[in-house]
Amino acid sequence: TDKLAQSNSLVRELEKDAFLMGYIPTPFLLSTILRGLEPLMMDLLSDGNYVNRLLDFSEQIMDNMIEKICPDGVCDGILIPGAYDNVDLLGLESLKRYCIPYLTDMKKRVSEYGLPTIFHPHGAFTKGPGIEALEMFMDIGYECIYYGEDVDHRKFRELTDGKCSMMGGIDTASTIYLGPDERVIRDTEEVLKQTDGTAYIFTCSCSVDANLDRDRLKLMMDTVRRK
Repeated sequence: TDKLAQSNSLVRELEKDAFLMGYIPTPFLLSTILRGLEPLMMDLLSDGNYVNRLLDFSEQIMDNMIEKICPDGVCDGILIPGAYDNVDLLGLESLKRYCIPYLTDMKKRVSEYGLPTIFHPHGAFTKGPGIEALEMFMDIGYECIYYGEDVDHRKFRELTDGKCSMMGGIDTASTIYLGPDERVIRDTEEVLKQTDGTAYIFTCSCSVDANLDRDRLKLMMDTVRRK
């Protein structure tokens, strides 16, 4: 956590006008990293008590991270990645039991410092059980939800309906990695068209992966600026 706080300060020194988001993983994401995805999935089926103990431990680490980076005035907000807080992976019942209570506590803790939160879960939120999962996430009170692939932009806009801002964009793997340039422009413009008129932050689907074409990334950003 000390290194995390230090990295925020270093970025602030380099980019004084940037909107800087502190990074704090969800307890379920941290638990999955510590235990391993497949073993933890087996634990969910066989030993819920162990999972709860692991989640409580991860929540303590999360609390330490919040105490380290939220009060220092360096961060303008907090980004909460929830790669495995995923209804497509867990199902609704396990999501409610093992994720939602910890996510709710985490949001309350960050809000005590007056910082907005961007929550970045994975899943298909515009169909099937993903719609109910999205409702649960919105009920927690995140200021913004950052979605990834397999999401219909227009439907997501309808489901959020002003309850929170949206963050998302083109599919990095297909659009930026595969190209060509014409596709980057076309896909970017299409996302902007589908999200026009709403509180929207444009980005690369889930993340900016290593070794992506920098020129195409710049082309994407330039296309957004022109619109």
